Amino acid sequence: MRLSGTTNGYYDSHAPVRSYPNIAPQIVSPDQTFRSELGDRLVLPCQVANRDKFVLMWKQGSRLLTAGKMVVRKDSRIRLRDDFSLEIEELRAEDQDTYTCEIDVLGKPISIQHHVEVLVPPAVQAMPRDGIVSTRKGDDVTLRCSGRGNPNPRITWTKKTGILPSRKTSQEGLSLLLEDVDRGHGGVYVCTATNGVGRPAMAEINVQVKYLANEV
Repeated sequence: MRLSGTTNGYYDSHAPVRSYPNIAPQIVSPDQTFRSELGDRLVLPCQVANRDKFVLMWKQGSRLLTAGKMVVRKDSRIRLRDDFSLEIEELRAEDQDTYTCEIDVLGKPISIQHHVEVLVPPAVQAMPRDGIVSTRKGDDVTLRCSGRGNPNPRITWTKKTGILPSRKTSQEGLSLLLEDVDRGHGGVYVCTATNGVGRPAMAEINVQVKYLANEV
């Protein structure tokens, strides 16, 4: 009987020995960027071929979320699906991060990364917060509003009744300059924040122009 790895019927210790290694796992899902709105449900895929008994891990940044079928992070919004996709419910702003799906293959990790951007509707705040600006006739006044959201919102100014002092119906910017104010500058100015997510946000500033007794 001829032996495997022999020469002329005799065993050769220097001959190569045939081996049939297990097929290594492979992550077939590609890297992706996800943009989801605040409060949405998000599913991050990690499809693996030949996973066998290798342990799959999910990380948010450097923080471990799951190991195998166990969810390590104590967050009821996070769960692992049967196909090892990571599901996050009720997205929060702090969920914006890089998520890594990783498998350690005999000391050599393989991984993919998903980048998650959480889109946040705009919010706007008049400054001062009470929305009232008092000034004297002839003064210069700068109206200001601060906006926040993701992406950063665009601020547009309008006047509730009439047009702006610039003779425009609207003007963009974080501030609005009123020069040499008179009675016509008085009234309610509206700053509106928009960023394409959710509904626009609005704040009002009431400009009150004061006159001396002999100027009334």
